Amino acid sequence: MPSNTGFSESTNHFMVWDAISRGIKKIDSIAKVTKLSKDEVELIINDLVAQKLVVKTIKKGFFGNKKTELDVADTGMRILNTKKQELAEKS
Repeated sequence: MPSNTGFSESTNHFMVWDAISRGIKKIDSIAKVTKLSKDEVELIINDLVAQKLVVKTIKKGFFGNKKTELDVADTGMRILNTKKQELAEKS
């Protein structure tokens, strides 16, 4: 399987990051809207968390189930808005 390097990888990161910024907090839902595999979404989220662009919170759900919630960090939101602006200017 060829590795996605360069543009497609950053595009996938951008799609996941953007989905989180629009209030989609669950990995399953992000995978659905981005049309990426759940595993790929998890890897990208871990990468975004490591870069401190996304905050991952684990909450106790109903019956002791753990729920993972995702939010864009303040720094992440500023960078995302700048990137969106750059893309808008290019098109």
